[in-house]
Amino acid sequence: VCLLLKHIHKARRYSFREVPHAFAPSRRPVVCDIEELCRNHHSFEAFTRKFISFAAVNTFKRFKEMLDEDASERYTGFVNEYSHLLQRVSLGDTASYLGISQVSLSRIRGKK
Repeated sequence: VCLLLKHIHKARRYSFREVPHAFAPSRRPVVCDIEELCRNHHSFEAFTRKFISFAAVNTFKRFKEMLDEDASERYTGFVNEYSHLLQRVSLGDTASYLGISQVSLSRIRGKK
């Protein structure tokens, strides 16, 4: 990531044949690279902090839903929050997200 920013900063355009070695798929950012980015770029540090906070809050919300709500309540919450996705996501993926089988999801949808 750090090398990527350095290359972007230089504002040089690369063709597909001359991509620097740093962009090779085997090169993955290491924790120290991210820490260095955070130290050197305040905006990246703020973005990283907000992103991690957002992810943590949503993860805990999801855990709470899975533990406290039954399948029909989870489906109702899904419909309320993600109604725009109902036609775009398969029933199998929706059932998997809700932690239920497709048969159970079909039963819940049939009652509504």
